[in-house]
Amino acid sequence: LSAKYNAYDDYMEIQKDGKKVYFEPRKEYPYEVQFLASKKTYKAFQYEKNNKKVYGFFKIVAQSPKGYLLVKEVIGLIDAIKPETSYTKYQPAKFERKKDEYSFKLANQEDAIKIPRRKHDFYQLFGSKADSIKTYVKKERLNIKKERDLISVLTYYSKL
Repeated sequence: LSAKYNAYDDYMEIQKDGKKVYFEPRKEYPYEVQFLASKKTYKAFQYEKNNKKVYGFFKIVAQSPKGYLLVKEVIGLIDAIKPETSYTKYQPAKFERKKDEYSFKLANQEDAIKIPRRKHDFYQLFGSKADSIKTYVKKERLNIKKERDLISVLTYYSKL
């Protein structure tokens, strides 16, 4: 049994007994897929993309009774560059890893919500617990753009 995750097209490919099976992210597939070699776990969640609700696979970074900290791995395609003169070389199309996007999927939310860059918007994700989270982040001097600090915020939120 072997498996791989295609982050560009957002599907899982599992090969068993010489046959390939493809899983697109859907509500009907609430499974967690664990890759033992890399110790990564993926699960499908609903999120908003281009003002539409869609399902996608997210890597689970941290999990608590009140939610998940998730990462959406982003891969982009760079088009081929054709030579315009005899002095330039042809460059084939290639895939490039872009900056990962962090999201929270809290128990009281239907969708995985992309973590906003602005602190004010970040605290609003926690609803009535926003003031407690804000106090905690200031007291502990956490940076909401760092993964380990986001894990700390999720852990604290679960204790509230």
